[in-house]
Amino acid sequence: MYRIACKSREIESRVPPTVVRVPRRVPNLNTNHAPLIKLYRRARDLPGIKKVLIASGVRYDLAIESPEYVKELAQHHVGGT
Repeated sequence: MYRIACKSREIESRVPPTVVRVPRRVPNLNTNHAPLIKLYRRARDLPGIKKVLIASGVRYDLAIESPEYVKELAQHHVGGT
């Protein structure tokens, strides 16, 4: 959920943080995964780095909204188990 936040600071200030943790997507939640994809790729390109594995912290209800994110995650950042 890197850089995923409310589309409006005004709305965000009025809504308790626990509301966005419910298992459904909040309509005002910005779900752009582009910054996270860029971060994964930059980390992968660092000299001496063999693998960057993501073991937790993926909200699948948000991930499926970005096929590019799911592809990046599955191809390069999931362990062998």
